[in-house]
Amino acid sequence: MSDSNDYRMYPRLNEEPLTLSWKNYTKNYEIKADGHSTFFVDYGEFGEANGLFTSLKKWFEENQYDITTESNDAYGEILNISSVSESVIVFPLSNCLVIRFTKRTSEEGILNYLNGRSLEFESFAMIEHIEESFKIKQTKILAKCRTGTIDGNIELLPKTFMYFRNDRKVIAKALLGYYAGEMNDCAPTIEMFEVNPKYRGHGIGSKIHASVENWVRNHDFSRIRIEDTRSTGFWRKMGYEIDIDEGVKYFN
Repeated sequence: MSDSNDYRMYPRLNEEPLTLSWKNYTKNYEIKADGHSTFFVDYGEFGEANGLFTSLKKWFEENQYDITTESNDAYGEILNISSVSESVIVFPLSNCLVIRFTKRTSEEGILNYLNGRSLEFESFAMIEHIEESFKIKQTKILAKCRTGTIDGNIELLPKTFMYFRNDRKVIAKALLGYYAGEMNDCAPTIEMFEVNPKYRGHGIGSKIHASVENWVRNHDFSRIRIEDTRSTGFWRKMGYEIDIDEGVKYFN
């Protein structure tokens, strides 16, 4: 996944470059697309995931799954659910319940279950841990992204790494996480967004970022966050509400 170009990428469009290059960053945090899927059940700002967590456990028991529970410092109680050919991990994150699957048979069942209770929460979204690609309209830019877990890390939440090529050259990269620790909120969060300085000032950064937002929308998320708001002019232009050190954009 490393880039053959040796130029240093700029993490903020209008700031000094970091000392850490993308080449080294992606080498240290290789993302493994393992074919799993992850659901995010969002209760909104004032919701509570524990009720669904309890009823979901009962649903798996009624469907004759083997269930074990364990305590995790980061996530509290975690359900490990298994059958002969598949497994499911369920863990609550404040206002959001996160469910990871290894097989589509469980996905279909849980989708029906969630649809039946959809009035109780704001929304739910799903991403697959795969590699995929898409083109940015009205450009020659091809985006490739990989969603999955960080290899060698016990982190339960996935990451999505995107890189954007124009005429075979990597011109931008983005890294998405799915948990904003300061906000105690589970939503796609842009942890890093970098554009080759040669391509700045031509609207390309805006088009690339808009394509990231479209990818997020297409997976049924209701909002997107950013961690670094020092380039406030760019982020406000893209429609973000900026706080002291974080930003958010809600989709209609």
